[in-house]
Amino acid sequence: MRCVEIHLTDTGFFDAERLRREDEQGVCWITRIPSGTLLEIDDVRQSIGTFLSTCTESRIDVPAFLCGNRLPIRFVALRGPTSVVRQRLERQQKEAGRQGRTVSRERRDLCRWTVFATNIPSSLYTADEMYTLYRVRWQIELVFKLWKSEGGVAVGHGRTGDCCLCEFLAKKVLGQMITNWLIL
Repeated sequence: MRCVEIHLTDTGFFDAERLRREDEQGVCWITRIPSGTLLEIDDVRQSIGTFLSTCTESRIDVPAFLCGNRLPIRFVALRGPTSVVRQRLERQQKEAGRQGRTVSRERRDLCRWTVFATNIPSSLYTADEMYTLYRVRWQIELVFKLWKSEGGVAVGHGRTGDCCLCEFLAKKVLGQMITNWLIL
């Protein structure tokens, strides 16, 4: 498989049917997997947390299937550094406290891992290279967050779709790119 286009998505956009359609169209993708998702690895169906709780390695890179629709994937998991694990646990506990519940054992276990599903073969990208690609996505998210909060990209005056798009591209994005280049 040759990747002409790679989609990088977060757990909030996880949709196994969309992944299957993109796979059939030849689109490569890397996505985070929500906790509780069932996988089939070595003919055993289990949740991600259950599988990872038995792993002693710091990097997992195995073929698997998403159980809902038996989509063949490459399951990649990297054990996180202690400081990142601590931050994730604190965030989970804070969110659970606001909602009046406790953090499940599986969610606590998953805080120790960065987990991906992909259709990209290991001959193209190693697990570490996939992690780096995914981190680029986060940098792009941070740029857009800055543009929306400081640059006013979220506010527009256009009334039609074409006008909004034109204003967004010409005034906002181009202006923000020039501003960022000047800052750098």
